[in-house]
Amino acid sequence: MTLRVLPSRVDKDPPASFYANLIAYLAETYPNATLSEKDLLSLKPLWDKLWRAGRNAEATAQSTCTCDGKTIFASPAIDVDYRRGVARAPLRSQRGQLTPLKALRESSQIETSKRLASKSSERAKAIRAKIADFVKDLQARPPRTEAQAEAKRQQLARLEQELAEAIDMARAHLQQAEVDRASEGYSAWRKHLPSLEVPTKPQASPAIEVVKKEPKTQKTKEPKAAKAAKAPQEPKAKGRRKPVAQLQSVDQVKTEQRKNAAPATDDRDQKMESAIGKSLTDILKNLGLGSGK
Repeated sequence: MTLRVLPSRVDKDPPASFYANLIAYLAETYPNATLSEKDLLSLKPLWDKLWRAGRNAEATAQSTCTCDGKTIFASPAIDVDYRRGVARAPLRSQRGQLTPLKALRESSQIETSKRLASKSSERAKAIRAKIADFVKDLQARPPRTEAQAEAKRQQLARLEQELAEAIDMARAHLQQAEVDRASEGYSAWRKHLPSLEVPTKPQASPAIEVVKKEPKTQKTKEPKAAKAAKAPQEPKAKGRRKPVAQLQSVDQVKTEQRKNAAPATDDRDQKMESAIGKSLTDILKNLGLGSGK
């Protein structure tokens, strides 16, 4: 344990009153303890260091403990040379908020390395997803020519190069964090922190080869089944022609009708001519051009 010594107490021993108050304090704290001279002398070197560091009798007494209530010994916390700032509360923690051990932050230098490593790991995951999509598309649509295959090989090589760079960057930051941890010490409490994930190396990618397009197979047409013969249909009944005798009787009727209609027409013409002539005779008579009667 290394304690900062007060300049005024360098190479000096505590006063007798310091030991008196210290032993009385221990007797009140552990009433069943024997507080033998041997036990007190074993603790005296530690008490002297604490006094030179500025501790009073009460604070020095609190650095001791007991398991059975009878024998006292120095608290294990005395041997821890703890530096302030090794552990930090989470961001935006409120006053009075007790933080679980696994949620504590490390020093700013280590947290910076962890943050950069996490960022590189996320980038590696994104590139892995791109490679997986590329391989899936390659299986669905393989290259048909050597030029297409070479273009896909170059594209895959670029993705693999980016993935390797991201993984190497993440590992470098994690290694720096471990180096800083070793230099700071205090490895016991860090066992409660989440472990640092180291990205794995990329898997071997599939070989890209030209896949010739298979020629289309012509489908053989199956012979159509012979159609069943249609049943003979009866000829449609055409309009019945009238018998010759009936036709002749119809013609005779029409001839008779014309004969009967002719005299009526002649009589009508004669009456019309007579009427016209009479009218003309009356007109001439009125003009004085009639006969000489």
